Amino acid sequence: MTPAASDEAATKNDISLTPMAMPILSGPGSIGVVMGLAAHAGSMITYLGMVIGITALSLSVYLFLRLGGPLVGKLGPGAVGGITRIFGFLIFAVAVQLVWDGMADFKL
Repeated sequence: MTPAASDEAATKNDISLTPMAMPILSGPGSIGVVMGLAAHAGSMITYLGMVIGITALSLSVYLFLRLGGPLVGKLGPGAVGGITRIFGFLIFAVAVQLVWDGMADFKL
């Protein structure tokens, strides 16, 4: 890259948008859960409950993402590392349980 191109890139307004968290938050798993719940919904009250649940979850995700930066700043790197390890262990435990249940279905 030439120095002129580098200077232009440094002063240029970046208009791109890359929503990194959106595929994780509303990916195929989330869509599958909503479709599964909607398939078993028998009344308008059930649909209303789904909409209220999705709205509450959306609000909580927004608040966590909005307040996450200041919270991480206050906690410090040691606490964030500890929380990361705890949640990693919980995800591992869920994965082990899913594998265990899957193997139990095959009667191994």
